[in-house]
Amino acid sequence: MNIKNSHAAPFLMIAELALLILLRLTDLSFTSGGENPYLSVIVLQLVIFIIPCMLFYRIRRTPAYTKRMRLRPFAPRQIGFVVVALVAVTFGSTALSAIIGLAFPGAGQVENSYIGPAPDSLISLQSIVAYALVPAVSEEFLCRSVLFSEYEEIGTLQAVVMTSVMFAMLHLNLYLFPVYFFCGVILAFVLYVTNSVLAVILVHFMNNIFFLYYEVYLTEAIQSSAYSSMIMFLLISIFLLSMILLFAYAEKIFIRYGKQGKVPEPKEKVTEKWRKCLLSAPLLALVLFYVIASAASV
Repeated sequence: MNIKNSHAAPFLMIAELALLILLRLTDLSFTSGGENPYLSVIVLQLVIFIIPCMLFYRIRRTPAYTKRMRLRPFAPRQIGFVVVALVAVTFGSTALSAIIGLAFPGAGQVENSYIGPAPDSLISLQSIVAYALVPAVSEEFLCRSVLFSEYEEIGTLQAVVMTSVMFAMLHLNLYLFPVYFFCGVILAFVLYVTNSVLAVILVHFMNNIFFLYYEVYLTEAIQSSAYSSMIMFLLISIFLLSMILLFAYAEKIFIRYGKQGKVPEPKEKVTEKWRKCLLSAPLLALVLFYVIASAASV
């Protein structure tokens, strides 16, 4: 279908936000009871994310579009980069979340599920699948495959920024918008460097496990411990070190890409690329929709 990329992507996001708002207005008590509450959580997330994305893809797909979705495994030699990216996104988002929490006590904590907290705090295969794996797969298929494919035709930087903004919008939290945006940028960087959405899903999945089971203890230590300043210093130090290593790994990977003769992007004025992205009526509607929905949920 001949719709501009800068128009099609916001339309999909408006639909996703509308489904998420409808989900919040729905009585979800059944997800915490019954014989298998985890199955309900999985089904809801698949309905909200995967089905709309598949319908959207069927309308938009072309061979070039499918290739940009990067539905391929990453090279084994890139595992070091993936591990360092996980450390960077985990420690960076935790530190940023803690800073925002100290500045705005009502900001809440970073969530890894739209359905609410897991019905128990015990680590189990079912809870990991429902609250860590399925959200990672669903969100990355939407943001780093479908939406990234839309904006990458305009430019890589534009794709990174716009998909990170939309990833942050999904969580409907104005206070924690910077945290989710930061995570989106790191995840988009992983996608671009590894050329594989599976690498991004792995980083997102492992990060979800951390936030699901361990982040609350670290946040409480920062807010109440006498050593909170020391903990924050260590978090930020580890994050900065991981970012240095991340760019070092990325440089080696890009050198290898250069030897393989990767084709660079066609040259175009930066202002023209941003004009294509930002001068879009559907994007304006998306921003207004997000602000109203987020403000109403505060």
